[in-house]
Amino acid sequence: MLLLIFVQNQDETPVALFEHIEHGRHCFRSVPSYEMQTKMEDGELFVDESIEAGKLPDYMEIDYNGNRLPLSRFIFTDSRRVDIFWREIPNLNQPNQGLVSGITRVDAYSVDNEDLCDYISQREQVYEQIAHLLTKRGYEVDRDFQGSEDGEAVIYRRGGREEWNLLMHMDPIFVEEAPLDEQLLAKWIAPHLLPEN
Repeated sequence: MLLLIFVQNQDETPVALFEHIEHGRHCFRSVPSYEMQTKMEDGELFVDESIEAGKLPDYMEIDYNGNRLPLSRFIFTDSRRVDIFWREIPNLNQPNQGLVSGITRVDAYSVDNEDLCDYISQREQVYEQIAHLLTKRGYEVDRDFQGSEDGEAVIYRRGGREEWNLLMHMDPIFVEEAPLDEQLLAKWIAPHLLPEN
């Protein structure tokens, strides 16, 4: 099943479920200002779908399979572009699917379900290694900014000081590029540490 979602200014509005994406696209072609653009990048096809909130009527109904879905320009915060996204929703009534396909949000980033366990494990391992390394050097280490636009971050301060400093966000680059060797990790984080006074 695919969930059609409207996204404007980072606000998500779940709209409807469809068995196939083609059904949903057919349904929404009748919406004023609906646009679907495709482009190829690095041999991969990308589809961009949107509507313009300001071009919607005060009230309309989309008729599909005997169902009437109300739609109004007033459901959006402004009159600008509204992106359309499709999120796969697993149907757990179907037996023996194994690990469900799709993505899962980890803080501010989306991770493919197939990579999720390794991603979280490596993210936590890198944090623990950085915390251990900085603690040995006399710093206090913590985490902050969970739920922010850039996601959770490693923060640090020299022992006894009041002010915390941002070391780096725990984003996909943090997970993919951090070396696990302690000496290499020390060199990797060194440019992010403020000079000591």
